[in-house]
Amino acid sequence: MFIVHVSCSDESCAEEIEAVVERIEDADNVVCECGHGTVLVSVAELDEGAQVIELRLARERRLAA
Repeated sequence: MFIVHVSCSDESCAEEIEAVVERIEDADNVVCECGHGTVLVSVAELDEGAQVIELRLARERRLAA
């Protein structure tokens, strides 16, 4: 299992998402609430037998320049 941190591919949307996926390839299936795809930012691998106790969504809004 992997914890993936992805960011929305739409430059006007600053949504960031953390999701647990079985295979790293499954990160391609994470879609932003606005409907756009996502870009992989980072990956963390869970050790066998590990449990995810709490997973928070990072929701930062960047100001448009």
